[in-house]
Amino acid sequence: MRFDQSSIMEAQRRAFAALTSPQKSTNKRGANGKLEKVLEMNKHYVPSKYCTAPAMLIQELAWVNTTPTFTFDFSINGPGQTPGTNNNIKIGKNDIFAFYGIQILFGTGTSSASFVYRAHGVLPADDSMYNSFVLIKTESSTYVDKMEGQYFRDNAANANEFYGDMGLQIINPVRIISGEVGTFQVVVQLKNPIAALVLSANTVISMRLHGVYGQAQG
Repeated sequence: MRFDQSSIMEAQRRAFAALTSPQKSTNKRGANGKLEKVLEMNKHYVPSKYCTAPAMLIQELAWVNTTPTFTFDFSINGPGQTPGTNNNIKIGKNDIFAFYGIQILFGTGTSSASFVYRAHGVLPADDSMYNSFVLIKTESSTYVDKMEGQYFRDNAANANEFYGDMGLQIINPVRIISGEVGTFQVVVQLKNPIAALVLSANTVISMRLHGVYGQAQG
């Protein structure tokens, strides 16, 4: 699905507000049993001068036919960048990341320095990745579930076409990752076994979170 720039800009503003607003409103049930709006301190507050928007976190895994589940670890314990193998960008300790979009790309090449990224498979069997659903887990909770994999497929008009938002899906509400969270995973669960399929060699699935990055202070 392709989003216009105004939709992306609005999503980015919501993520920016999620970090830079000192207070946030929430609903609580009052003594009379009715829901009331109350203001609370924003535990994820970051002064705007310490925020970067747009920003991105990346985790990449080898695209192979030996597993039906690909788990991308965006926590502080997630893997960092390995030259020649992936182009990972991980969150720093005590930093905060508010993300408004998920992007899935295929990266193909003999070295991560020269990966070519696409929002569709190179071989027909590669598109089996889109017959899947995406879920997000943090600690013991599943915050996003049953997000259809086909949302992320985008066939370009020609082989050379590329734009930064291809394969992007905007999510609601904005989700926040803390550099202190022990578990934050984005999981691609294939609907079918693919052991019999011939997939592109030297290819990774590149899972990207688009959002606003807040640096730790002090």
